[in-house]
Amino acid sequence: MGLAEPVSLYIDTFGTGKLSDEDLLYLLKVYFDFTSSNIRKELELDKVKFSSLSAFGHVGRDDLNVKWEKTESKANELSEAYGKAKRTAQVL
Repeated sequence: MGLAEPVSLYIDTFGTGKLSDEDLLYLLKVYFDFTSSNIRKELELDKVKFSSLSAFGHVGRDDLNVKWEKTESKANELSEAYGKAKRTAQVL
C-alpha cells in the first residue's frame, strides 16, 4: 500500500481466457489505477459498513451493496478497449 505501481501483477487463466494472459495483464495495467486513493474512491470504501463485512465475509454477497461486486462497468470498458484494438489490428 502507498505505492502508485504494484510490486507485482500476475494473471493465469489456466488456458481458459478468451485473451492471452499477457494481453489481460496489459489491459489490467492500462485500465486500472492501483494507487491507494483511487482504490478508496473507486470501491467507495468510505460508504462501506465494515461491521457487516466482518460478520460473514466480503465476497459474493449482494446484501451489502458494495462496489467491488459490481464489475459490469469495468468489464464493458475493457471489452470496448479490446474491440477497438482488434478492429484496428493493433496488438495489445
